[in-house]
Amino acid sequence: MDQVQSYCPDNPLQILALEDCTGDAAPPHPFDVPESGNNTIAFLQHSSGTTGVKKGVMLSHDQIDLQIKACAQSLDLGPKDRIVSWLPLYHDMGLIACFVLPLALGIEVTYLDPFRWVARPHSLFDAIGRHRGTLVWLPNFAFRHLVRAVPASGGSFDLSSIRAFVNCSEPCLNETLEEFVRTFEPMGVHAGQMSCSYAMAETVFSVSQTPPGQPVMKVEVDRDALAMDGACLYPHKGTRQRQWLASSGRPLNGVEIRVIDEKGKAVADGCCGAIQIRCPFMFTGYFRDQAKTTRAFDGDWYITRDRGFLHQGEVFVLGRIDDLIISNGRNFHAHEIEQIVSGIPGVISGRVAAFGHFSRTAGSHVLVILAETDFDRANQDSSSITRMISQRVFDVLNISPHDVVMLPPKTVIKTTSGKIHRTANKQLYEEGKLKSWNQPD
Repeated sequence: MDQVQSYCPDNPLQILALEDCTGDAAPPHPFDVPESGNNTIAFLQHSSGTTGVKKGVMLSHDQIDLQIKACAQSLDLGPKDRIVSWLPLYHDMGLIACFVLPLALGIEVTYLDPFRWVARPHSLFDAIGRHRGTLVWLPNFAFRHLVRAVPASGGSFDLSSIRAFVNCSEPCLNETLEEFVRTFEPMGVHAGQMSCSYAMAETVFSVSQTPPGQPVMKVEVDRDALAMDGACLYPHKGTRQRQWLASSGRPLNGVEIRVIDEKGKAVADGCCGAIQIRCPFMFTGYFRDQAKTTRAFDGDWYITRDRGFLHQGEVFVLGRIDDLIISNGRNFHAHEIEQIVSGIPGVISGRVAAFGHFSRTAGSHVLVILAETDFDRANQDSSSITRMISQRVFDVLNISPHDVVMLPPKTVIKTTSGKIHRTANKQLYEEGKLKSWNQPD
C-alpha cells in the first residue's frame, strides 16, 4: 500500500488493501451519512455538449432507481450477465449502464482503461473472451473503430458469449451494424447480438431498446422524401435514392414517444418530425438554469431536439435538429455526410465535420466539409481528395459542397465523449482560424 500511496502523495484518503477490509473491521474514520429522500438530487450528469455548452442535468435518487429498473427489464438482465466496458464514467453511457446499473443489481463488470482501449482496441475482445462477457455498450464510432483496427482473420477472439452489443449514444447506422457482423463473424458474432438504444442524460439514460434476442428492425426509406421532411417509408418505383435505416428499439416500460410536425401536431407512422418524450424518470431540471429548463419542455413532453419517426412501435432516430443542414429547401444530416466522406481513401475515418454555413451570395445555407487527411499514407494530393469528396457526396445525396477543407491530423475538435463538436468546428471555420494543408506557413 505504501507504493500505491506514493503514486498519489496529495490524496487525503486512506488506501486500504482488500484483505484488510474484513466484515467486522471498524472504519478508519467515523462519518455521518447525510439524510436524503427519494426526490433529493443524487448527482449532476452533464450533457455531451455537441451543439453547445454542457448542461448540468439534475437527477434524483428516484429517477435513477426507476431508470435502472426499466433498463434492466428491457434487457432481461440477470445474475449470469457480465458487462465489459472501456467507457469513461463521466458520461451517461459509462456512468449509468456500466457502473450505477451493475452496482445496484449486483452484476459483475470488467473495466478497461479508455486510453488503453484506444491504443489497443483488441483488448475489448480479449476481455470478452477471457471473462465471458454478455453485454457491451458502444457508441456507433467505436463499432467502426473496431472494424478498422482489429484484424478479423484467424478468429483469435471468442465473442460468442455476448447477448447484446448495444449501439448507443449516436444515431444507429445500419451500415455499421452489418459491417461489424460481417467482419467479426469468424469470432462468433451474429446479427442476433446486434442491439440499438436511444438514450440521453435528461432521462438518466435509455428511453428505447431493441428487445433481447430479436434482430434490429430495419426499413428501406426514400432518401429524397427524407430530405423534404415528408413520408419517408416505402420508396416509389423509380426512386433513385434509397437507404436502409436501423431502429433504436421499442420504448422502455413507462416511456411515451411522439413525433410532431412544425405546428406541434402528431405525424403519421413513417413520417419524419421532431421527437418528444414523456417518462417517469425525466430529469428535475438544468442546474441553476430555470429558463433553459422551461424551454426544454412542451407541457410535460421533453423536447429532445432530435429528428426521426415511429414505425410499428419502434423509434428511428435520424439526427440532431441543431445539426440539420437545410440547403435549398432540402434537409441533410451532418453525421450522414461525415460517414460518406470518412469512407474515401486518404481521409482519416471519424475525423470529418460537416455543417451548414450561410452564404449571402447564395442566399441560403451551403454545405461545408472539414476532413483530416494524412498524405503520407494516402499518397495523394489535396486537390484529388477534394474532388473525390465533392463527387461522392453529390452522387449519394445530390448536393455539391460549397467548400471542402483538407486539414492535418488532430485538427477537428471532438467532445470528451468522442463526438464531433460541430459548433466549435463551425466557429473556427467562420472565424478563419483553421489552417488547411494548402495554406502556406
